Amino acid sequence: MNLRKAPLKFVSATVLSLITGLMSESASANHLDFTLYNESDKPIYSLYISSARSPNWGSNVLGRDFLDVREFTQITFPGQSNRSPCMYDIKARLSDGSTRQGRFNLCQTRSVTVR
Repeated sequence: MNLRKAPLKFVSATVLSLITGLMSESASANHLDFTLYNESDKPIYSLYISSARSPNWGSNVLGRDFLDVREFTQITFPGQSNRSPCMYDIKARLSDGSTRQGRFNLCQTRSVTVR
């Protein structure tokens, strides 16, 4: 075995591991973000998200005045970490005042569709 090449192989493997780790960390840094699709027949006027463990709804996170029929938008969670819970309740309020809600595992879901 050539000892001069062994350290280089170790360094290469270490660098590769670090790069892979950083890519995984940045990929998981936004693991709760999702795309919201409006497939209902009315515009969405507000969107509320709450941890499944919480009895209270958070503030409106729609990020715009309304989401029209057949439109979509990105919903982001600032300050999330790999310790953030995965299960969330999501409630959409439509233009006629009716609501649609459900529970979602946002660690596994990349899109939520309101019908």
